[in-house]
Amino acid sequence: MNTSLTPHTVSDHEDVEEIQRVAYWLWLESGRVQGKELDHWLAAKEIVKHRLVRESQVHHRHSLPHPIPAELPTRAPLTSSKN
Repeated sequence: MNTSLTPHTVSDHEDVEEIQRVAYWLWLESGRVQGKELDHWLAAKEIVKHRLVRESQVHHRHSLPHPIPAELPTRAPLTSSKN
């Protein structure tokens, strides 16, 4: 699995803590099913990774000096002012 999608890595201490919180939430939501710790951990890791990617993209987008529009506006043709 490629974890180099963001400048953050899941080995960062706060990322591990976030994975733990999300895995715990997933465990609670699953009805506290025992024996699914690895499934919850891996799912939580993916959730946190995608959240970090999304936050990184939003941060990068806001750091650009001028937003680039999806479509450039078309310019009206110049008309001659001769009568």
